[in-house]
Amino acid sequence: MDDNGFRGHEDFPHPLESFLIRSSPPLVSLSLSFAEGDEEAYDEDTYWLDQCMRLVGGTLECLEFFQIPNNSVPSIFDHLQPDSLPHIRTLRFKDLCGPLDLPTIIHILHRFDTLRTAAFVWTSSPFLDNMITVYASTPARCRDTVSGHLSRLAQKGMEIYLGTDEKNYLSNGDASMGQKILC
Repeated sequence: MDDNGFRGHEDFPHPLESFLIRSSPPLVSLSLSFAEGDEEAYDEDTYWLDQCMRLVGGTLECLEFFQIPNNSVPSIFDHLQPDSLPHIRTLRFKDLCGPLDLPTIIHILHRFDTLRTAAFVWTSSPFLDNMITVYASTPARCRDTVSGHLSRLAQKGMEIYLGTDEKNYLSNGDASMGQKILC
């Protein structure tokens, strides 16, 4: 373990680890795309994501993921914790290919008090009419559609883009926002 608390492989440091250790001043924006490939490569990438968030998560304000296989997104969500990203304001997933567990997305968005912009941009249309129950920061639970929960978050001031490059399925952002939400 090094001075930053990073458990790397001394013989084979990950290129992202090396970059993050050298970065100065501290990073406020990070864009990542995982390598396509077999499950072992993905497991390695998520391991490094977790380790790298320990290095820079405390200063990040914007975190973007591009062309991440949909089956990889839930594991990424597991690594995104409010205590490791205390200043995050923008979270973006671009070029999603298929359905995601939308209730999980809602729970992720409720977890981050500092988050002001969230974008999940699909290459095809997502389904927003599923009913879910969410336990928000208050003890009360709320049952509504995915779009209803997202609308309430937008009413609280969060900008949310959920759709394709051409269409936002939420009413509080225009279609060009999918391309404009950059760190």
